[in-house]
Amino acid sequence: MGRMKLPGAIIIAAFVVVVGVSSTIAQDSALVADIESMISLGEKVHPSFAESIRDRIKANPAVVVQALLPKIEDTAAEEKNLAVYVWALGFTKDPNAADGIIALCDKTESDLVGSNCLNALAAIGDEKSGAYIFAALDKTEGENERFEILNLLAQMQYEPALPVAMQIMEVYFKQFYWKPIFIFGKYGDMDVPMLM
Repeated sequence: MGRMKLPGAIIIAAFVVVVGVSSTIAQDSALVADIESMISLGEKVHPSFAESIRDRIKANPAVVVQALLPKIEDTAAEEKNLAVYVWALGFTKDPNAADGIIALCDKTESDLVGSNCLNALAAIGDEKSGAYIFAALDKTEGENERFEILNLLAQMQYEPALPVAMQIMEVYFKQFYWKPIFIFGKYGDMDVPMLM
């Protein structure tokens, strides 16, 4: 056995890189295809399939952001598609997705899509997302809807919302004591000075 010639070693190395890249592209395409399958299945989607997709999104968020941001900009996309695309984008936790999600939330008339947008922004959890959700709180009148938004802000531990969250103590404490506990428990130690 002789020594491998340099050009042969380069060809083998190039082959390994191409096979690795091809494998990654195939996995990325499979993930996006599975998200589309999830949409087709609708309510029949098995929870383990959704969980598998969620775990794969978390493992490779950049692919999902790159593939789905253009899809949420599609004005012809159906409500169910947009709802799932935004759901998936939330699991990326990528702040680069926030602008697209905010733009969709501003233009949608669908409660489902709007709710998924706010949930996705809370999952992303950056300052821009927090500020947007906090601004949505000011535009929301219903008690239950306000509670849901305060819950998202607490999930993010969005500190500017703490003074507003204190208002739920007055509204809910006697009748629905669990609601303040639910919110303030998520804030952890951040809310202690306000509760004293």
